[in-house]
Amino acid sequence: MSTIHSQYMGGLKRCYRQQLKRDESAGGRVQLSFAVDASGRTSECAAKGIAQPVGDCIEAQVAQWRFPAPKQGDARFALQLQLTAQ
Repeated sequence: MSTIHSQYMGGLKRCYRQQLKRDESAGGRVQLSFAVDASGRTSECAAKGIAQPVGDCIEAQVAQWRFPAPKQGDARFALQLQLTAQ
């Protein structure tokens, strides 16, 4: 999903940087899942495996994402992201 990397990764990194201000050792893998409906809007966003404030922030970011409409109904995605302090 090049769209996520090129357009949306900055928002996810901001969520993580906010957590690093609270906890410099924060890091880990995030299990991210969401659906894209017939209009290209995201729904059913879930981010797990990281501190709750980061997960909440990521879910809020994903809820704003837009994609081209899937060809048939809804499309579901599951991604794993590695968050590290660099």
